[in-house]
Amino acid sequence: MIYNNDIDPNVKMWENQDSDQIVLEVIEKYSQRSDVGISKYGTTLEQNNTDDFINHALEEAMDFTLYLMKIKQILKAKGYERIEDVPDFKQ
Repeated sequence: MIYNNDIDPNVKMWENQDSDQIVLEVIEKYSQRSDVGISKYGTTLEQNNTDDFINHALEEAMDFTLYLMKIKQILKAKGYERIEDVPDFKQ
């Protein structure tokens, strides 16, 4: 969990006293993901006009559902039918 005092400097503009730490963590992850992409591809998504974005998005969505199914299988193998059944899940 990130806290207001250790957020990526690019995210500082989003924080305030009532900031949702989960939202701030997601914003920080997006910023980090952008840095990785710029380093890897030498361009920003905003500047990139050559990729097949629809197919990339569909492939990522398919991967996402596969990861979710894998997590579901792992939980089921441990005897959990619902995430709420996992000990210590409820806060």
